[in-house]
Amino acid sequence: MRPPRPPPATRRASAERILAEFVPDAAGTARLSLLGLVTTVLAFQSDPEPLTLARLRAITGLAERRLRRDLETLRKAGLVAPAPNGRPGDPSRPIALARTPQTRRLLAAPLQAATASAEKRRRSRA
Repeated sequence: MRPPRPPPATRRASAERILAEFVPDAAGTARLSLLGLVTTVLAFQSDPEPLTLARLRAITGLAERRLRRDLETLRKAGLVAPAPNGRPGDPSRPIALARTPQTRRLLAAPLQAATASAEKRRRSRA
């Protein structure tokens, strides 16, 4: 049985707090934008069609320059990684979440928040 989901603000806050540790230079709005980009990569990386810079641009509607900058920020934080094949900077090179402790921690944040929220509700009922 799955634990109940906490309110969206709680899930977002826990993931945003962890992302702030990995990307301390990013302001609040920029962090939320980076979190949205991580979520988009997660959602589309397992599609049969590779998730490339060009496809990510079409999905998000963001300018290529901004996507490149944000993906580089996430790469330096250890959260995304280009596929090993292809030339660096090539827009047709696939992008995926990196398999790092940082990524695992960021992805676990909403579940941890849900578990803590459920535990708090359970204690308040007792």
